[in-house]
Amino acid sequence: MVGRASGRHRAALITSAILARERNHMADATATSDQRAGLDYRYLADVQFVLPELVDLLHQQWGHRDFCSTKEKIEERFKGRMQRDAIPFTIVALSPTEPQSIVGAASISLYELPQLQDRRYWLSEVCVNSAARGLGIGQRLVQMCQDHAAELGVGKLNLYTLSKAKFYERMGWNVDGSVVIEELDHPVMSIDLGINRH
Repeated sequence: MVGRASGRHRAALITSAILARERNHMADATATSDQRAGLDYRYLADVQFVLPELVDLLHQQWGHRDFCSTKEKIEERFKGRMQRDAIPFTIVALSPTEPQSIVGAASISLYELPQLQDRRYWLSEVCVNSAARGLGIGQRLVQMCQDHAAELGVGKLNLYTLSKAKFYERMGWNVDGSVVIEELDHPVMSIDLGINRH
């Protein structure tokens, strides 16, 4: 119990630091949200030591879903994303006060859904600590993933979501299908990255 309490206290301190930086820089209308929060965006390949905390974040967010039902399952999946010059890859947002603490993450993966094998590249597992939402962190992670995927020659990305379609529509994604996962209907979305390669 002591370990859990300490973890919650540390998460609260991290969030307080992020929000404090946000308030201190609100006057700078030209700064992006991630700049105001002072976050450090890195490839998971370059900060592999944060993997356990990333696993915890995803398990807390989606532990009730099959794809994140065990920490072992999550860890195994992300061990395969520890690269920066090929797909799959993961980008993480690190705390400004504790470099080993993850605030958010997003990935580009391959053939995410067995039932949609005609869709090769996927934006997947976009997650931001619940206490740090609303600061533009998720949007920044998505944009960075899109940009790097384009650099690697990807012309089109796909995603599926249960409840965040409006968020992605604001970023230029379009609903172009649906898929049933665990008896729940999920919109399937895509975005053209403007590269006629894959």
